[in-house]
Amino acid sequence: MQSTTAQPARPAAGQALRRQVGPWDWVRGAFGGFVGSVAFGLFMAFIMPPPMLEVVIPNLYGIGATPANPAPLAGWAFHQFHGVMLGIAYVAYVEYPSVADWMEPRSLQGGLVHGLSRSVEEHYDSEAM
Repeated sequence: MQSTTAQPARPAAGQALRRQVGPWDWVRGAFGGFVGSVAFGLFMAFIMPPPMLEVVIPNLYGIGATPANPAPLAGWAFHQFHGVMLGIAYVAYVEYPSVADWMEPRSLQGGLVHGLSRSVEEHYDSEAM
């Protein structure tokens, strides 16, 4: 026996399934990235072997920090900037139509896929140097 219930039409691939990104979505993304980078910065400062935050990150931007002359303020500033940019990138990512067609990006699964893809990208970028 066939069902007579009408199924809702699925949008075509590439058609936006989500609402447009509002200004508060960008603010939430930036705030989430900032908070996440504070947590990871504390991990780097107290658990990872030094001098990642105080020397390595400032040297990526041309600040001549050494273990004898570290630049912790510059390291934290650049680290926080990266966190905010990754939070904003996540908002753009979850609203991208092809991602929305593939999975529910506003979920734990979507966050994990985004985080892992960024980690893999960073790993291969650092190996290329």
